[in-house]
Amino acid sequence: MFEAAARETHGSLSDDQIERAREKALNGACLIAVVGIIRDDVPDVPHYEQWVSVGAAMQNILLTATSLGFGSMIVSGDKIATRALQDGLGLGPLDQLLGFVAVGTVSKQRDVVERPAVSDVLTLWPRE
Repeated sequence: MFEAAARETHGSLSDDQIERAREKALNGACLIAVVGIIRDDVPDVPHYEQWVSVGAAMQNILLTATSLGFGSMIVSGDKIATRALQDGLGLGPLDQLLGFVAVGTVSKQRDVVERPAVSDVLTLWPRE
């Protein structure tokens, strides 16, 4: 499926690109497809709340993996919208593939990314 998705998004591929596309399905010991199904027949729950719930579920997968001692990351990109992945995963017309969560043993530590100070990004309301 990942090779077909790469062909769909990039056209013809070299042997090296085919191999890299196939390897993406094997990133991590476990690869979880995250799919949102946003329904119109639940008027009490607007679309934005449904999307927030899907995002919270994705975050909970990441937190659970971490609490069990695994590394995890969200994997997405242009392949997410391909027919190859939609059909390959058996998704219907209302199903939206949001990405994958890769879970496994951390093989190398990532560089520490400097984050902005909380005071630079937090606004208190009402402002005093």
